[in-house]
Amino acid sequence: MFIGLDIQSLVLVRLIDSSTFAPVTGVAFGSATVYISKNCGTPAQKTLASGDWVELDATNYPGCYILKLSTTDTNTAGMLLVSASGGSSEKSINVFHVTSIHGDLINSSEITSGNQFKVYKEDGVTVRHTYNTFDIGGSPASTNISKRTKI
Repeated sequence: MFIGLDIQSLVLVRLIDSSTFAPVTGVAFGSATVYISKNCGTPAQKTLASGDWVELDATNYPGCYILKLSTTDTNTAGMLLVSASGGSSEKSINVFHVTSIHGDLINSSEITSGNQFKVYKEDGVTVRHTYNTFDIGGSPASTNISKRTKI
């Protein structure tokens, strides 16, 4: 799963009992332990606040929890490993890929009259990236774009 760089995200975590392989239900936020490793770095325990760990539905989605990742959790591009547990035998390891491409897709963007493609941050005003745009023949273009180069 892709997660946007510097974007708060909700991700699905599934807890399984490592001895019986059965889904684990009923793990409240105060009982959950979550570790995060950014780009294969040293794992660090995530401090969970109320609302950061919520059981989805013990009957229809047993063992499924929603974990809120903050912008601090997603501030490093690359692999993000999330390890969660609700006790000694309940484990979950999830792998995500943090990238600015996903964030670019959900933010606003425009092609300017100067044949530049601008992608804005979440505030819709601050420019995150600017690219020159070209057609298939290599000429500057604002339509039928086949190539872009970052400025």
